Amino acid sequence: MKSAVNSAPGGASAERGGAGGADHGAGRTISHGQLPKLVGYLIRKAHSGLFQSFTEALDDLGLAPGQYNALLLIGLNPGLSQMALADASGIDRTTVVPITERFAKAGWVRRTRRTEDRRVYCLRLTPAGEAVLKSAQPLIDAHEKEFVAALRPGERALLRSLLARIADLEAAKPAEVLDFGPLPTLVGYQLKRAYSYLFRTFMAAFKHLQLAPGQYSALVLIGLNPGLSQLDLAQAVGLDGSTLVPITNRFVKLGWIRRARRKSDRRVYALRITPAGQAVLDEARPLIAARERHLASVLNPEQRGSLIDMLSRITDEQPQDPPSGARRSKS
Repeated sequence: MKSAVNSAPGGASAERGGAGGADHGAGRTISHGQLPKLVGYLIRKAHSGLFQSFTEALDDLGLAPGQYNALLLIGLNPGLSQMALADASGIDRTTVVPITERFAKAGWVRRTRRTEDRRVYCLRLTPAGEAVLKSAQPLIDAHEKEFVAALRPGERALLRSLLARIADLEAAKPAEVLDFGPLPTLVGYQLKRAYSYLFRTFMAAFKHLQLAPGQYSALVLIGLNPGLSQLDLAQAVGLDGSTLVPITNRFVKLGWIRRARRKSDRRVYALRITPAGQAVLDEARPLIAARERHLASVLNPEQRGSLIDMLSRITDEQPQDPPSGARRSKS
């Protein structure tokens, strides 16, 4: 990765691409500026790779990472409530309802009203759900091994520990003692928890700008690389085309970027940031810096450096060309 020289994370020179510059053609090096030095960016990109590789590995079962975690927690904790499941699995409470509805429709889970509180559903695994977990286990083991193949065994334990520290910054205290089984020993599980925390807090901090983490990264990359194509942007930011097109459409509608056909290939759109888009990045910069400082409250400089190094190696091992039809995590 080519990085702009700037010692301050998210600094001005790291985000200014300028109005001029030639179109980025195929094979051109893309500048990522300070993004690869941001813990939040690397966690998001690693989670995007996790989501893609996980859904491909468990394609026959149709399970995403959070869904597998939820199904396992239900199996380990008969009678678990939907609210407790959301808190334990790191899934948003508005998302856990359709997940459990899907499980019930598939015959994997039984939902019954709790006797002492009819407003609360109790969840229990069915024999069919137990069979799904049994089928998933070898696939999970193989995926975890492949996902962290770039790390040494000792580093895997360190990575799990550091990700758990971030996730626990805002972890809800469970109302009951739960059995988590092997989940805390999986890098994928701790990465999902850390990303869920960062996504929630990012959306809260950037509510007035209406930017999600992947959208912020996309806008930074457009600013750094005048004339960047949508395809190259999708690969750089870790989003598939079906997700990126609505994002760039929104950016154009808001006046944050200009989109024009590339002279050398009329099938390709070239993207450039506008002064309005640069103003959004300028407003976002101190918020990004504050988030990184907040993460530093649980990670000393050495731990932060180790986390960045390990996540960088993991993301470098992930596919760089996500299939257009793949299900993706939230951007």
